[in-house]
Amino acid sequence: MNGYTRVRRAVADRPLGAFFVLTYAFTWALWIPLVGPLQGLLTFDVPLWALAGLLLGAFGPTVAAVAVLWLSDGRGAVRDLLARFGKWRVGWRWYAVAVLVWPAVFGATYAGYTLIRSVPVSVTPALLATLPLVYVVRFALAVPTGPLAEEAGWRGFALPELQARHGPLVASLVVGLAWALWHLPMFFVPGVALPATGTGDPVAILLYVVRTVGISIVFTWAYNGTGGSLLLDVLFHAGINAGTNAFVTVFFADVTAQTVTEFVVVETAVVWLVAFGLVATGRLTDRSDSLVLPAADAESPGGPDTG
Repeated sequence: MNGYTRVRRAVADRPLGAFFVLTYAFTWALWIPLVGPLQGLLTFDVPLWALAGLLLGAFGPTVAAVAVLWLSDGRGAVRDLLARFGKWRVGWRWYAVAVLVWPAVFGATYAGYTLIRSVPVSVTPALLATLPLVYVVRFALAVPTGPLAEEAGWRGFALPELQARHGPLVASLVVGLAWALWHLPMFFVPGVALPATGTGDPVAILLYVVRTVGISIVFTWAYNGTGGSLLLDVLFHAGINAGTNAFVTVFFADVTAQTVTEFVVVETAVVWLVAFGLVATGRLTDRSDSLVLPAADAESPGGPDTG
């Protein structure tokens, strides 16, 4: 047995383990050396090569998913994965959910935030009028970055594989935790992983993890509800990123670390209320039998590892 065959067998035996190891290794090998050069990101005072490395590192989950599927199941499984980006016939309501659910979450967050603060944030009608445009611009800018780079891995590969073994709730928790901690190097870069401010503050990191795990549960609802559409996942993910940035940009002209942290605390509570509601009403809908990527039988004698 040659080395390549041993690698293929090892990956086929432990596809999820291989996926998580490759995802972290690929991304962190690029991101950790960039923590220093990216310190000026908020003021756009960073070299282009650092921005390119930041974007390339975001593709870690997709690179890992493609590699694991290629080695364990062959080209056919990779085609099946990538074909889900073209799954657009999912019903108009899911497009509305992808675009509008996160603005609704952030609207509820802002309402809650102004209730608990001693001095409410002042928002003029003119300022509110800019919010839709800011959101649309942020949404368009978000799509080709994190959402497009990540979703084939987190939701396209890891989620259905985990659902087949453990059901949607456990799968959501595992993916959410892995997804959150994968961002760890970015907690040391200002403005990337809110509410982290670039200092590696453990409270900010914990808050980010709790928030992201809750978001992962909501993601599972959308993923299963659309029959595994990665196109809708990308839009859903873009809505999260755009919503966070738009609300912080419009409502907090002079953003402080404390303000952002307070806002994210309330946002996390709102996200978990939504997540608890979906779980309590059985909306996660485990459809793992139909969502697990099929093996390319002609290229993989052993078939997929689904047990």
